Amino acid sequence: MKKYRKILMVTAFLMLVPLTASAKDVKLWIDGNYVTGDVAPQIVNDRTVVPLRMISESLGLTPVWNEHEQSVTIEAQNISVVFKINDMNYVLNGEKKQMDVAPQIISDRTFVPLRVIAEVFGKKVDWDQKNETAIVGEGYVPPAATEISFEKATVKNVVDGDTIVVDIDGAEKKVRFVGIDAPEMSTPNGNTSKKFTEDAILNKTVYLEKDVSEVDKYDRLLRYIWLVSPNGIEINENTVRENMLNGKMVASGMAASKTYAPDTKYQNILDKLQTDAINNKLGMWAPAPTGAVVSTHKVEGWGLQFGTFVPENRTKIERKQNGKTYFADTTQGYIKGNASSKKYHLPGMQGYDKISVVNVCFFRTEEEAIARGFVKAKK
Repeated sequence: MKKYRKILMVTAFLMLVPLTASAKDVKLWIDGNYVTGDVAPQIVNDRTVVPLRMISESLGLTPVWNEHEQSVTIEAQNISVVFKINDMNYVLNGEKKQMDVAPQIISDRTFVPLRVIAEVFGKKVDWDQKNETAIVGEGYVPPAATEISFEKATVKNVVDGDTIVVDIDGAEKKVRFVGIDAPEMSTPNGNTSKKFTEDAILNKTVYLEKDVSEVDKYDRLLRYIWLVSPNGIEINENTVRENMLNGKMVASGMAASKTYAPDTKYQNILDKLQTDAINNKLGMWAPAPTGAVVSTHKVEGWGLQFGTFVPENRTKIERKQNGKTYFADTTQGYIKGNASSKKYHLPGMQGYDKISVVNVCFFRTEEEAIARGFVKAKK
């Protein structure tokens, strides 16, 4: 049964994809645990599709993408499963089986229906309509409805895009937005992100929601910033996008989704909002401005770097060449690879902004990175 559970979760990778316009977010529960990835599970054409890449990697299993065949193979112990794009059949241990819908590529990712998991691995699949949760296995208990605990505060100052100073009952506290990471003030989008936050909440009343952690190592409160009281409203993707500043910033490309355990309450929603922002090229994910130059020269202090670069006048991080500073244009692909370590990083991962211009390279999809010999970084 253990090997079945592993393959079950691996097969889910083929279902990891950015959504279509009609797709609807769902949660995924497997054998006692909620499973999360960089893209939330979806309902597409009345079928549930789920992310596989994150699930398989967490179990130490690696799907193998065949570019020529447009197929993905997952192997573990004595089980081998092959899915092929636009083919209504899949192959289980050499035997051809049929699916209700063919795998398909959407936004450079592969979708496969969740129901296939039950058919292949004999797992029970159920659906919790109220909580929009796909259930795989036994023992699921719907979460109890609870009131959100929050503090009412007035915003006195905005330090940067994701740090503010608030007044709570006459006491001033510094607050760091949890679940997101806004650009540093020394980077091109730093001031834009800060102004977004100022326009939204400076000198206004907000509602601070704690996840698990009280403060960070700098003694800043870790909070979600609600523009309206979160009690009495249904918490879903739309309310997080419209009424929580953390969500509004990610949805607008003013910050990246970046969660650290144990503060992961809204991770699925924030990750989904980031995927939408990337696909729509909003904010920090926008294409390079007119005048961007192609550079293959040595930026002083950083070595040789190829690609499209955007000229900027200020920075504390990168060096200047002929009075200009060059920042990599991530429209080449938002996934960053480290040519030295051969690891790739997704936005929001700890090492994403720590790769030097000497080693950084870009990929549009994880499959592309893996095909080039890169493996996903652990953090």
